[in-house]
Amino acid sequence: MKYLLIFGLSFMVGLLILFGTGSGLYLITIFPYVIILFLLSFIVWFGISFINIQRERNNILAEIAKKLEIENK
Repeated sequence: MKYLLIFGLSFMVGLLILFGTGSGLYLITIFPYVIILFLLSFIVWFGISFINIQRERNNILAEIAKKLEIENK
């Protein structure tokens, strides 16, 4: 997450430099697509991370349930 923040900040600084020098006017047309791409990437990353966390949680709960079954026998 730290690297994503650093990348975002450096991206914004780079855009400010490009627009400040006047050579970034062509980026205005693709900037909305870049934002949409970043949003979609974040949604996919969040979904995959959430699924992996839930899978790990279920594995831990399954181990606990097995230990409780062994103790109850």
